[in-house]
Amino acid sequence: MELEIENIRWLVENDGEISIGRFGPSKCAAIASIDGNMIAALEKKKNEPLEDLLTRFDTAINQALEDQVYIDEINN
Repeated sequence: MELEIENIRWLVENDGEISIGRFGPSKCAAIASIDGNMIAALEKKKNEPLEDLLTRFDTAINQALEDQVYIDEINN
């Protein structure tokens, strides 16, 4: 099964940045930024498959780019 991650791909190809891994107290997080501004920060839920995190991450990036809705599950 191939993941649908067009927004992640677009961000990387257009000078954005993504980081996936340990972030502070979070054992696994996915963070996206563009032009030095964080646009999405998601924390992997307990027992959540990495593929599901990436799908949620892709959706969060889309919401940020299209609707200026920024999801931050880490710094709340």
